[in-house]
Amino acid sequence: MRIALLLTILGVLLMSVWLFVVHPWWFPAGVSAHAPAMDHQFTVAFGILGGLFIAGQLLLAFVIFRARAHNGAPSGSKAPRFPRGDWRFEAAWTIATTCIFFGLSLAGGKLWSQIRLHDAEP
Repeated sequence: MRIALLLTILGVLLMSVWLFVVHPWWFPAGVSAHAPAMDHQFTVAFGILGGLFIAGQLLLAFVIFRARAHNGAPSGSKAPRFPRGDWRFEAAWTIATTCIFFGLSLAGGKLWSQIRLHDAEP
């Protein structure tokens, strides 16, 4: 069962990367002067979040593979260790996630204000 789960996770990961790299469909042709800036903002956000998705899926596959290796080990081997948790690691991860989303929000807000709050042309 773990092999099937591992292969499914890796399959989803490879398919996601393929869709990102090949992009059989993408943005429609831009019809406004702001389209390139909006496309760039989306591409940056998609790249950051896609990279985090890939890292998370690879970590999940590693953990599943590692657990499988321990379950099939001979009886004389050491049992797998399960760390209790580290509040510093959890705090750092939460702060990093907050900074990423806050930064993307600021960049998107700046772009939105440039589009919406400009002076009307004469």
